[in-house]
Amino acid sequence: MLFPFFEIINIMNYNIFTEVFTQCRYLRSKSMPPNPRKDEPFFKIHVEFFTPDFFKGEIFAGHGTNKARHLLFFTQVMKRQLEDCKTWFIDATFHFIRDPIKQVF
Repeated sequence: MLFPFFEIINIMNYNIFTEVFTQCRYLRSKSMPPNPRKDEPFFKIHVEFFTPDFFKGEIFAGHGTNKARHLLFFTQVMKRQLEDCKTWFIDATFHFIRDPIKQVF
């Protein structure tokens, strides 16, 4: 069965796009820090990969072996918007997070 000309072009463009995208991800991964290991909940944060003044700090909760760390990320515009709100609604994301990270709000 012969494909119409436009379908062949679309398939070719898709294949080229996929290959270029894969190459870009590979090259980008060479300059990125490694993903945190599952057994390393207090991994080092590489702030040089964030926009300036986006990572605000860490908050530790608990004690002993039952200790948790919360990472704070926001811009001044985000902070101002939250300050102006009377009520905050939070929607947690769990399904695409890998260990050691547990939640993203």
